Amino acid sequence: MAATTKIEIPQGADQLLVHSGGLIDVESGASLKLAGTALTPTAAEINKLAAATPGIGPANFANVADLGIGAEGILRMDVADAATQNIDVAMPYKVRVIDAWGFKSGGAGGAANTVKLQNVTNDITDAMVLNINDNVRFAVGTLDDAQQEIAAAANLRIVTAKAGGNCAFRLYVRVLRVA
Repeated sequence: MAATTKIEIPQGADQLLVHSGGLIDVESGASLKLAGTALTPTAAEINKLAAATPGIGPANFANVADLGIGAEGILRMDVADAATQNIDVAMPYKVRVIDAWGFKSGGAGGAANTVKLQNVTNDITDAMVLNINDNVRFAVGTLDDAQQEIAAAANLRIVTAKAGGNCAFRLYVRVLRVA
């Protein structure tokens, strides 16, 4: 049985080709660059991103990703029309939820459709009503001060309840980084 090369540099090509089962191992002290810029995340940080829910990740954190203590940031999420669901977003550090609002999208909402925020499984907000016309703004009415602070690596949970009609929306959550 002939040996199979899993990594090759095709003749005349300016590329490295890694076949199925191949591996690139960047050893300690070496670096990996894209367009001349060194990539600096740890393997654990990259693996955490790989496990993230599609459409919900650092890009959705707007200015949240590099907040200093006391700084505010906004999490933006586009939530598609779907059955009742829980969407968990791991917070990169301890934050306090200080506001939430959004806009209905994808058509008019159905009676009893709602969205609320939770600290893991405890309610932070009241249920925001989504039985509104497309493009109409909705906002949180109450924030539970006992649940507003979310620990680093804990989940901010977006809970949608769909009874009928369309339940799609864009949600904004303002957070304050706390020590």
